[in-house]
Amino acid sequence: MVRFRQEVSIEPLSRRRLEDIVEAFHDVVEGLDFTGDRFVDPSGGAEIRLIEGRHIATGTRYELVPFNAAERREREVAGGGEAPSDLLITSWNRDVETGIQLMLDEDSYSMTWTMKLCSAHRPRTLMAHFVLNGNHRLVREITFLAEIDLERWWQQLDGHGSGIPAATARVTHHLFTGTLEAVPHTTGDNRWGLAVTVAGRSRSWARPPAALTAVFLRAVLRRAVTKRIIDLAHTWDKAVVDVRTESPAEVARRILVYLLAPPDGLPDYQDERS
Repeated sequence: MVRFRQEVSIEPLSRRRLEDIVEAFHDVVEGLDFTGDRFVDPSGGAEIRLIEGRHIATGTRYELVPFNAAERREREVAGGGEAPSDLLITSWNRDVETGIQLMLDEDSYSMTWTMKLCSAHRPRTLMAHFVLNGNHRLVREITFLAEIDLERWWQQLDGHGSGIPAATARVTHHLFTGTLEAVPHTTGDNRWGLAVTVAGRSRSWARPPAALTAVFLRAVLRRAVTKRIIDLAHTWDKAVVDVRTESPAEVARRILVYLLAPPDGLPDYQDERS
């Protein structure tokens, strides 16, 4: 088992600012102008097709078709059509919960991504769940679950609340499981400090061979995860600086453009199952 702690500091984002951005994002999504059941992203990211239900309501289904030429070629199917991503509105009630589910099915892998927010008016919890199934022997199934208790987050920043982590993440692979926990606090230089605890464990049948190189693997894993945490902190800092100079509506539109942009793509895993 690998377990270590990393302290990192990041730029703060006020509760009021975050809540304004969340409200503005819901406004932007609800205000998308569908013409003939289609919305064309003016930034060139994708086309959204309304295929079932009304915009935007629980149970509504959409198709997301990317504009990127390479992405289009990758998604060509028999008959010259495309295999767009499928987007489902699992819930849409600003007072209670808003949630979406994105599904993508390719020849070499399938992916399901789910996100839920409670609630839009005063965000309390945010959950993201990701499942990847592949044909490669090293990527048969990977699940990732992350949750943030925002009420606990703000309490801990104010110096109150328990030591229970406000943010948690768990990744499960057929070879290992890993967890990450974060407790926020304020620092003397008006930044947010995060006490991050990372733990990893190989699955029972993989432990004997892993034990032969345990010391080496622990060192490599710690360096890699620590670098990733620091890189994410730097990315957050840059984003927050930009957010402070824009209106909530501008930030919301930028987030939507980012979400509609074609993904970088996943490796084209071929079937190597033994």
